[in-house]
Amino acid sequence: MAQHWGVVSGRVRGIAVHPTNPEIVYAGSGGGGIWKTTNGGQSWIDKSGGLNLITFGAIAIDRTNPDIIYAGSGEYMWAMNERYYSGDGLYKSTNGGDTWIKINSDFGIVTHFTDVVVSPYNSNLVIASIANNYQNATPNHGIWRSSNAGVNWTRILPVEGVYDLSFHPTNPNVVFAACGNEQPQAGIMISVDGGLNFSVSNSGLPSSNKIGRIYFDISKSNPSILYTV
Repeated sequence: MAQHWGVVSGRVRGIAVHPTNPEIVYAGSGGGGIWKTTNGGQSWIDKSGGLNLITFGAIAIDRTNPDIIYAGSGEYMWAMNERYYSGDGLYKSTNGGDTWIKINSDFGIVTHFTDVVVSPYNSNLVIASIANNYQNATPNHGIWRSSNAGVNWTRILPVEGVYDLSFHPTNPNVVFAACGNEQPQAGIMISVDGGLNFSVSNSGLPSSNKIGRIYFDISKSNPSILYTV
């Protein structure tokens, strides 16, 4: 570590805050494992002991049962980057991160997760996104959906460069996805059937060939308003 950087954590790829206790936060790093704080970030505990690897690109908490955590292994870096780390699937904890199991093999042996979200209305419904790294293309990129809490998965849309996912805060049927990488499908995608189908909704956004990395958030005071960058 270069001295002028001081004490740093490296890149944090995934983060999830407990739904009822903001003092509890999980963080996944590009090459440093999964960490948990129970005191608002004053101290952290390594929760990745015993795992096969220590690179995680996405973390999600089940709001109905916050002891259930999903962690997608592998990170994603758009365009040509020499340093990134691949994963080997999706991991799940049912005890607040104390122990983990790899819950399936549907994704293949190499993964680069960008996001995982659990429906706040139905714990069995989980949606995840996987991307391709420039120098390590894999055939599993796209939006994936599980209807049985991660036991089995179906690839809903084989689109490249999905960066962000979210369920609508008041409508259980609506799911949003942000797709980039300057491709024809780039922009905001919307599902009105719980993530079974998605359509692009880009009115007012730049042209798709100018949308690279893209993220969004939903207004808590008015869920009809989305902000994207």
